[in-house]
Amino acid sequence: MGLWLAEKEPSVRAPTLARYTEQCRAFIIPFFQTYEEITEATVASYTSLRLKKVRGQTVNRELTVLRQFLEWSRRQGLREHPLPIDSVPPRMKGTPHKNGSHKVVELSPEQVAALIAALPEVTPRGKAPARDFMTVVFETGLRYGTVAQLATPKHFTLGEASLTITKTIDKAGFARVLPITAKAQAALERHAPTRGLIFGRVDIRIALKRAAAAIGLPPEDARHVSHHDFRHARLTEMADSMELTTAAYLAGHKNVTTTNRYVHPRERKAKAALDALSRRETDTRADTAQSAEGGE
Repeated sequence: MGLWLAEKEPSVRAPTLARYTEQCRAFIIPFFQTYEEITEATVASYTSLRLKKVRGQTVNRELTVLRQFLEWSRRQGLREHPLPIDSVPPRMKGTPHKNGSHKVVELSPEQVAALIAALPEVTPRGKAPARDFMTVVFETGLRYGTVAQLATPKHFTLGEASLTITKTIDKAGFARVLPITAKAQAALERHAPTRGLIFGRVDIRIALKRAAAAIGLPPEDARHVSHHDFRHARLTEMADSMELTTAAYLAGHKNVTTTNRYVHPRERKAKAALDALSRRETDTRADTAQSAEGGE
């Protein structure tokens, strides 16, 4: 499968190739072990086994990878006849992940700042730059996967307060120039090599949960908090201070309705809006009264 993945590299985006590689490494190769073991019967067994662990949609994605690999094998002359692989029908839902979908933990700007401050400079495992990595995730509002793939000089140049986001590192394939804050720039410059990946993949899970407990987040929130919540928090903050179309551009959303799903109304913001409305109504009534008095 390594040869097939290497051949796929120029034609697919980096996140897609990473997903293919992970599916091959974690599920397909351990199950089939050898090329000769890929038969209709074993594929059926694989499908049945995986449906007991994950959703049908996930199994279909894995079967798509296997199907593409087998078609490549046939073109290479390794297989004389194509092997039919049926997709999982919609009625077969499979098994939801034991943790369900990700629970969004709504974080205020103050909580985000406290979490970043409580993070260690490097992760407990791997000694990767935890604090600066999450600083860039929050300050830019970018996806974890995009930040992990940032490289110099392709995406970032020392001394410049911007990032060049290419299609290959953006989930939506949205190429754009992204202005960045001074905090993000400083964090990037502390780790940017002359050429190559700035951060790579950083396993932040353990450090983030420890930081959440340390700053006193409720136990349920501390258990579920993840890098996704930093993006939600940043996009909510952006939406509070700029047009939603601008926030969508920064986030890498081609449609503002996608951005809208990330934005969480805040009680503080709602109260401020109502207070402002009350002041305008009071001023209007006062102006009306003065006009009435002046006309008498």
